[in-house]
Amino acid sequence: RIAAIGGSQGGGAQATAGASTSNRSFLALLAGLLRAVAVINGLVCLYALVQSLTLTAVERRGTVALLRACGASRGHVSLLLAGAAASVVVLAAPLGVVLERLVLSPAVAGLAADYATLPLGADATAIALVSFGVVGLAAAATALVTRRAGRESIVSGLREG
Repeated sequence: RIAAIGGSQGGGAQATAGASTSNRSFLALLAGLLRAVAVINGLVCLYALVQSLTLTAVERRGTVALLRACGASRGHVSLLLAGAAASVVVLAAPLGVVLERLVLSPAVAGLAADYATLPLGADATAIALVSFGVVGLAAAATALVTRRAGRESIVSGLREG
């Protein structure tokens, strides 16, 4: 009805082709919200990875103690835990890219559709940056758990393992 009235008045309805002054604040709010969600998501992933690696270290307590008793350094224990972290990262990174392409980008584009036309979707650079971030989180989690596992006495690990 509005388009019919506007058409009879000499004007017509037009879709917004980009950010205008009336919706810039909404888009800034949306961008800030998405950044906050990304940071929280990263922290949750770090926590989950640390817990997973800690569980692996506890379950393999005897094995880690035996390796250390046979002369393995903390670096070797770190490599063992890094392999466990890598198995998670190798599965999680492609799954995250697929979810972003098929679920998150269309959902966010739908939210902003009434305000602006936003070409959403991560390019190769963004995917590479996020992948390096996930690898960094895995490295931080591995270092933390290796430090905890290295503090334990070899004898107590052998006794309880």
